[in-house]
Amino acid sequence: MDALYHREVYLPSELLNLKQVTKVISPTAHAIKAAAEDRYGKIAIPDSVTFSGANIIEAEVVGRRLVKILIRISCDEKRDLLLALSVPEWRAKTVWFNLKSDLHHTLDRSKYTKK
Repeated sequence: MDALYHREVYLPSELLNLKQVTKVISPTAHAIKAAAEDRYGKIAIPDSVTFSGANIIEAEVVGRRLVKILIRISCDEKRDLLLALSVPEWRAKTVWFNLKSDLHHTLDRSKYTKK
């Protein structure tokens, strides 16, 4: 079963209830370029990330296997860092900053699996 999930539409309990984990990550060339050119400042891509289900914004499943997650973690008082990670390699496909004030009212809910 292939599915694309978003936390504002539906996120399976296995992901939503994920306890805190730390993963060593490595960036792709695209992520390195995006980090250098982000509109809200240069991003220092971390060597590892610690997150839980509360940080997962989006998840992609192909054939019942998790292949990608998008996580949002706090960076400073104004910005959050978003990392699109391929699983199980834990490669940062891309990165960007979002302002904490950005509430994403433009989400296209039709793109996501509803349950």
